[in-house]
Amino acid sequence: MIRKARTFLNVGSAIALFGAATLWAPQASADPVTYAISLFGVDQTNGATVAVAGSITTDGTLGLITERTHILDWNVVGAVLGGQGTGSTLFDLVGPLSGTQNSTVRLDAPLTATALTLALPNSASLSLQFFSNDGLDEILFAANGSGSYFVQVLGLRTDPPAFSGFILSSPVFADGKSVSSPVPGPIVGAGLPGVMLAGAGLLGWWRSKRKA
Repeated sequence: MIRKARTFLNVGSAIALFGAATLWAPQASADPVTYAISLFGVDQTNGATVAVAGSITTDGTLGLITERTHILDWNVVGAVLGGQGTGSTLFDLVGPLSGTQNSTVRLDAPLTATALTLALPNSASLSLQFFSNDGLDEILFAANGSGSYFVQVLGLRTDPPAFSGFILSSPVFADGKSVSSPVPGPIVGAGLPGVMLAGAGLLGWWRSKRKA
């Protein structure tokens, strides 16, 4: 009887541990999720106007995203307009499924993903970076560990270089919507219409600001 009781206890403990691990582990949804980015602000140090717009597509993992392999694709436009001591730039960083890939993604600290949002961690880190293959264009999202979150755009194709950013109002930097088609169909071009609209709007905004 004692041996049977121990067996049941061991089985029960194993089930409990498995359930806890399943509860706290990141969960992948059935479909990829495309998150839209639309951020505008003014760099308080040099007065430059900064904008980041586009999309990021993940494999549908919800919870903590700790590996860059969960990020399947991206198409992110960065812009900096003037400001004291900085140049102006406009560029598009494209992932492997949105066209001809011209950039890479780097993830240095976990992101928090829900079906509707992507958020930065409250830790001092350069959490998420997109940079061109030649290293001359970069968009990064960071946190200082004290409740402040930042987006920065760097362009080294101008003289002087364009380097500006601003503080985000919250750790959430992208809004998402589930992609309902079967995998892998929705991955190719996921979020493309939104990116085209965001890119066209950003280009129009950039040109109008330059003329002003």
